[in-house]
Amino acid sequence: MEKTIILTKSYDIDSRLTALGVDRDFVIRVATQAAMARNESVSIDPCNAAGQLAYISGVREIRQSLLQIGWEIDRTDNIEGTINPVTGVKILYQNVDQACAPREPKAISAKGTAVERMVNKTPFLFDYMQDEFLQQTNVGAWFLCVSVNGDDKIRAELSRPLTIENNQFGVFAERIFVLNDDLFNNIEHDDKHDSPSDTYEVNISRK
Repeated sequence: MEKTIILTKSYDIDSRLTALGVDRDFVIRVATQAAMARNESVSIDPCNAAGQLAYISGVREIRQSLLQIGWEIDRTDNIEGTINPVTGVKILYQNVDQACAPREPKAISAKGTAVERMVNKTPFLFDYMQDEFLQQTNVGAWFLCVSVNGDDKIRAELSRPLTIENNQFGVFAERIFVLNDDLFNNIEHDDKHDSPSDTYEVNISRK
């Protein structure tokens, strides 16, 4: 049984993002740029054009924002990421079906073996192997998950998966809900709208 920590309260969101070396504006900027790029596709384009444009724009905006503050391009195992060389935090862009929902986001494109190697931890058989097991836990790879429903429903979360199962996200360790309503409501977010239970843990069993 794994527990997923989900952050939705402004103070907790901002504090956790700061610890990772980014902020709320960064996530919103990436999400909105990806959404605008998606809208550039037209009916005669290939059917996956909208997703491809969003992905390219999302990766580009992540790098334009982070490279200037010391992050670096990372292409380990041919996976396009952007990494902080000091902390080891790596951020990857991901189109998903629905971000900031009670259930885990599902990647639009299947996750391959390279991503599985990056994320998954190897189970340990004996107690003395626990330290090595914990060292293998994914603590560095975060996915900036963006979903678009219509013209104004842009949702985005920055989340850290613990497993890839059947070419899809499995259990998450942390999910930070940054953009979870229509665009303008989130940019003009007011803490008074947060409920007392905005930070919570959800028990998630392995699939």
